[in-house]
Amino acid sequence: QRCPSRPCTNSLPSENADLKTRDLILEQAKLMDFFVKRYNVIFSNTKVELAVLSQFLYKNHNRFRNDKCQKTLKMIEKTANRFFQELSLEKECSKFSEIFPIAVDIKHKDTLYLPTSQMLDFILARFYGGAHLLWKLIIYCQNGGEQAIQRIKLGHFWNIGLNNISCVSRLWALSISLLVLVEMVYRQFLR
Repeated sequence: QRCPSRPCTNSLPSENADLKTRDLILEQAKLMDFFVKRYNVIFSNTKVELAVLSQFLYKNHNRFRNDKCQKTLKMIEKTANRFFQELSLEKECSKFSEIFPIAVDIKHKDTLYLPTSQMLDFILARFYGGAHLLWKLIIYCQNGGEQAIQRIKLGHFWNIGLNNISCVSRLWALSISLLVLVEMVYRQFLR
């Protein structure tokens, strides 16, 4: 299923959690805040690169409509838009962190109200799907870069090939840093 239905946003009381569990929950809350901030920075940079790529694809559509590199660039744009528009991981993480107790409650209260396991399963599925899309995007970027280098080696339209490499390389670097971030949060959610 492409977009699973969201579970209800209930929290359940957890009595007398030990110190190790409290530290883990506190670390999770801090990591979710870090994820949202870092994701927004990477998203703003990627948005600029996708705008450049989109305009480049639009301008050269008629001339290169049957070119492999052009088709790969379209797949890069489609995959990146799907990741950022359909998944919206920062919103999912923000909604999940709203249900988490605040840091003072985690440290001092005996009863903690934590999200349900269905909510955790839902957010794990979203992050897993996001990592899968990012891997696809990285592979498309590598293929697009190789095809652009082949165009440069031919000597025809080397300026267009150079522009392709510049867009693809920046998207590749941003995708890798975002993948590291998504995998880090996924591992923390699994704990």
